[in-house]
Amino acid sequence: HPLLARLLGYHAHTWWQRGNLELAERQAGQALAVAAASGDPASARDGQDALANVFGFRGDHDAARLAGERAYELAVAADDADVQAMALMDLATQSAYAGRHEEAARYEATFAALVERTRSVTGRASLAYVRGECRVERGGADAPRYLEEAVTVAEEAELSFAAGIARHTLVTSSAR
Repeated sequence: HPLLARLLGYHAHTWWQRGNLELAERQAGQALAVAAASGDPASARDGQDALANVFGFRGDHDAARLAGERAYELAVAADDADVQAMALMDLATQSAYAGRHEEAARYEATFAALVERTRSVTGRASLAYVRGECRVERGGADAPRYLEEAVTVAEEAELSFAAGIARHTLVTSSAR
């Protein structure tokens, strides 16, 4: 069933967030297999996005980009703004980590348009984080402003994960 693929893919995110990349990859792979068998290829979008994060944490920026692009394409096909946002966040940051700053800026602009359209508070916090993270990677002096905005918006909405990653980058980038 397509919803099983979504659930497996979504749950795979909890594993990479806790540092278990092997289990996250295995569960995301199961999500892709279930999606393929279900006849609903778009139900693989969460699994693809989880894989983008697994590959990113392993430092495989090319594989992360391919999985992120696939997640984004599937989310667009399903009209799923939440997964579109997650995929764009991954694509922008992975591009910045790989030194592809023009590409990161294009993903960031697409993400900004999505946030403007959806008016999502989670999207606003995530976009501010992406702007800060990408600017840190390219040496932008305005990075702290965006990261502080991400923390503020995330805390107001009780988005502890978003606040935590923005706070982490704010602290580690000031120590560089």
